[in-house]
Amino acid sequence: GKTNAPELGMGCHSYNKIWGTTLNPYDISVSAGGSSGGAAAALASKMLVVSDGSDMMGSLRNPAGWNNLYSLRPTAEWMKETVDEEL
Repeated sequence: GKTNAPELGMGCHSYNKIWGTTLNPYDISVSAGGSSGGAAAALASKMLVVSDGSDMMGSLRNPAGWNNLYSLRPTAEWMKETVDEEL
């Protein structure tokens, strides 16, 4: 399968000119959110069991909320401590 993301990964909906808008699997009259709406829709429709992505301005958290899912965004401090411990 394929997921969808807006051009440059920016936007509040998962829309691009080639594939159109990713729809919310719970209500196809609305968007799955963005910019990781394709991954969120795939998770919500049970096509995937887990997905990853980047989250600068809510790119994971917004689609998660729009698709009845949870998203985790570790803090920069937590990531720094984790990387330092592994080195």
